[in-house]
Amino acid sequence: VFGLTLDARGNIYVGHTLIYTGVGYSNIGTLPNPWFRPNTTGTITRLNGFNGAPFKFQNIPQFGTGSGAGNICYNVDHNCFYVTSLHDGRIYRLNGTTGTIMSNYNPFSNTLMMGGVADPMAVTPFSPVAKRVWAVERLRDRVYFSVWSQDGSNTGGAANTIRSVRIGP
Repeated sequence: VFGLTLDARGNIYVGHTLIYTGVGYSNIGTLPNPWFRPNTTGTITRLNGFNGAPFKFQNIPQFGTGSGAGNICYNVDHNCFYVTSLHDGRIYRLNGTTGTIMSNYNPFSNTLMMGGVADPMAVTPFSPVAKRVWAVERLRDRVYFSVWSQDGSNTGGAANTIRSVRIGP
């Protein structure tokens, strides 16, 4: 789990990711919730704000063994969530009540598509460096997101950046 946000009713939403698995990370125990298993990356789980009970809210689209959600934020003005996908580099917009995927945005081609269909070209668990969106936050009429272009293994490309896109009513 990496992504985390709250809605207007005090529920907590978490996004499942594979970013912190592998060498150097140990299993901290078996969680009773079946949505936290490795084959469920991309699952957004709602934790009830009163009793903590988990509920599977939505899966963002992934092909094969996707890497999951990057981050998530809630837009109180429009009752929707924005979820970044480490798998296909898109930003998914979910209905804040039902979890239905309303649209997805590819910031690299500036393409907005209705509904939720993963990029069929995304066949590896992670989108390529320089096409990985991670952080996401809304402020006024814009959604801000980060693009992961460099890390300890990939230092030759453009610097990591923060970008934004205007959102409509």
